[in-house]
Amino acid sequence: MKKLKSGILLTAITTLLAFMSVLYISSCNNKAPSLSPTSCENVVCQHGGYCNQGVCLCPTGYQDSRCGTKWNSKFVGRWNVVETVTSSDTYDTVGAQRYYQVVIDTTAVPKEIFISGLRGNGTYTDITGLIDSTTIGFQIQAYIPGNNGNFTIVGGYAQITKIKNTADTASGIYYTDYLNAQSIREHDTIKFIMTK
Repeated sequence: MKKLKSGILLTAITTLLAFMSVLYISSCNNKAPSLSPTSCENVVCQHGGYCNQGVCLCPTGYQDSRCGTKWNSKFVGRWNVVETVTSSDTYDTVGAQRYYQVVIDTTAVPKEIFISGLRGNGTYTDITGLIDSTTIGFQIQAYIPGNNGNFTIVGGYAQITKIKNTADTASGIYYTDYLNAQSIREHDTIKFIMTK
């Protein structure tokens, strides 16, 4: 009987030691979460961005702390435009002003926008703007409406002058090339201010 009691006691002690060993080993594998600000352990970067020392480095065309926002998204919307002809081959058009609205929309490319309605002309659609960076502005690409060559927007740029989460004020210049009523080619430089 004494032998049976010592066998049970030995089995109980062995079982207890084995259980405590498993607890100790598993507690070593469950380390406390890293509190290091340079850790990339729980950082998920979107759109091909990657983590470096706890910060997402975003590919061109994306921004925010996880690369989830396209550059072009901040320009989307209806803008009020005031433009003034600042130089022209025709003296009497210098100083002429136009007031109108343009609509800016995104493209599939995160660093491009479509501008519709430039010069107050609703048929001027999908003029491409290339965004320079997340805060500077965009470049207006050459545009020939209807491919007729009688009127061309040669190019230009817009500089963002006020920005929060979305761009809401921009100013810039664009250039035109056209045939006048006498079929003489003329050039205008037009300054504009856009506000949302």
